[in-house]
Amino acid sequence: MKKTQIVILIIVTALMAGGAYWYVGVYLKQEPTVSMQATPNAETAAFQVLAAQLKSVTLNTELFDMPTFKYLVDTSVTVLEEPHHRADPFAPVPGVARQ
Repeated sequence: MKKTQIVILIIVTALMAGGAYWYVGVYLKQEPTVSMQATPNAETAAFQVLAAQLKSVTLNTELFDMPTFKYLVDTSVTVLEEPHHRADPFAPVPGVARQ
Protein backbone atom coordinates (compact mmCIF):
# COMPACT_ATOMS: atom_id res chain seq x y z
CA MET A 1 0.00 0.00 0.00
CA LYS A 2 1.04 3.52 -0.56
CA LYS A 3 1.99 5.65 2.39
CA THR A 4 -0.96 8.03 1.82
CA GLN A 5 -3.46 5.15 1.78
CA ILE A 6 -2.13 3.90 5.11
CA VAL A 7 -2.38 7.37 6.65
CA ILE A 8 -5.96 7.80 5.37
CA LEU A 9 -6.89 4.35 6.72
CA ILE A 10 -5.46 5.21 10.15
CA ILE A 11 -7.33 8.55 10.23
CA VAL A 12 -10.65 6.93 9.22
CA THR A 13 -10.19 4.18 11.82
CA ALA A 14 -9.39 6.74 14.53
CA LEU A 15 -12.46 8.80 13.61
CA MET A 16 -14.70 5.72 13.74
CA ALA A 17 -13.25 4.68 17.11
CA GLY A 18 -13.74 8.20 18.47
CA GLY A 19 -17.33 8.29 17.21
CA ALA A 20 -18.08 4.92 18.80
CA TYR A 21 -16.54 6.07 22.09
CA TRP A 22 -18.61 9.27 22.04
CA TYR A 23 -21.81 7.36 21.18
CA VAL A 24 -21.38 4.80 23.97
CA GLY A 25 -19.87 7.13 26.54
CA VAL A 26 -21.98 10.24 26.08
CA TYR A 27 -25.12 9.57 24.07
CA LEU A 28 -26.24 6.30 25.68
CA LYS A 29 -25.63 7.44 29.27
CA GLN A 30 -27.95 10.46 29.15
CA GLU A 31 -30.69 10.53 31.75
CA PRO A 32 -34.25 10.32 30.44
CA THR A 33 -35.95 13.70 30.26
CA VAL A 34 -39.23 12.38 31.67
CA SER A 35 -39.37 10.52 34.93
CA MET A 36 -41.65 7.49 35.00
CA GLN A 37 -41.63 7.21 38.79
CA ALA A 38 -45.13 6.98 40.19
CA THR A 39 -45.88 8.77 43.39
CA PRO A 40 -46.76 6.17 46.02
CA ASN A 41 -50.32 6.28 47.28
CA ALA A 42 -52.68 3.97 49.18
CA GLU A 43 -53.84 2.12 46.04
CA THR A 44 -50.26 1.46 44.93
CA ALA A 45 -49.32 0.17 48.36
CA ALA A 46 -52.37 -2.11 48.47
CA PHE A 47 -51.54 -3.47 45.03
CA GLN A 48 -47.95 -4.17 46.04
CA VAL A 49 -49.14 -6.08 49.12
CA LEU A 50 -51.50 -8.20 47.01
CA ALA A 51 -48.81 -8.83 44.38
CA ALA A 52 -46.40 -9.97 47.10
CA GLN A 53 -49.00 -12.48 48.29
CA LEU A 54 -49.22 -13.98 44.80
CA LYS A 55 -45.59 -15.08 44.96
CA SER A 56 -46.56 -17.84 47.40
CA VAL A 57 -49.22 -19.31 45.06
CA THR A 58 -48.34 -22.75 43.70
CA LEU A 59 -50.22 -24.81 41.15
CA ASN A 60 -50.79 -28.53 41.61
CA THR A 61 -49.85 -30.08 38.26
CA GLU A 62 -50.89 -33.60 39.26
CA LEU A 63 -54.25 -32.84 37.64
CA PHE A 64 -52.69 -33.28 34.21
CA ASP A 65 -51.43 -36.76 35.09
CA MET A 66 -54.84 -38.05 36.19
CA PRO A 67 -56.58 -40.56 33.87
CA THR A 68 -59.75 -38.48 33.98
CA PHE A 69 -57.95 -35.54 32.42
CA LYS A 70 -56.22 -37.71 29.81
CA TYR A 71 -59.56 -39.11 28.60
CA LEU A 72 -61.13 -35.71 27.96
CA VAL A 73 -62.38 -35.31 24.39
CA ASP A 74 -62.55 -32.10 22.40
CA THR A 75 -66.21 -31.58 21.42
CA SER A 76 -65.84 -28.15 19.86
CA VAL A 77 -67.96 -27.31 16.82
CA THR A 78 -66.56 -25.52 13.80
CA VAL A 79 -68.69 -22.53 12.85
CA LEU A 80 -68.61 -21.63 9.19
CA GLU A 81 -68.37 -17.99 8.28
CA GLU A 82 -71.44 -16.56 6.61
CA PRO A 83 -71.45 -13.59 4.24
CA HIS A 84 -71.96 -10.33 6.12
CA HIS A 85 -73.61 -8.23 3.43
CA ARG A 86 -75.33 -8.31 0.08
CA ALA A 87 -73.41 -7.51 -3.07
CA ASP A 88 -76.08 -4.97 -4.13
CA PRO A 89 -78.00 -3.55 -1.16
CA PHE A 90 -80.57 -1.87 -3.46
CA ALA A 91 -81.45 -5.02 -5.39
CA PRO A 92 -84.84 -6.63 -4.66
CA VAL A 93 -84.76 -9.19 -1.86
CA PRO A 94 -85.59 -12.66 -3.15
CA GLY A 95 -88.92 -13.96 -1.85
CA VAL A 96 -90.27 -10.52 -0.87
CA ALA A 97 -93.12 -9.10 -2.98
CA ARG A 98 -92.83 -5.53 -4.30
CA GLN A 99 -95.63 -3.11 -3.50
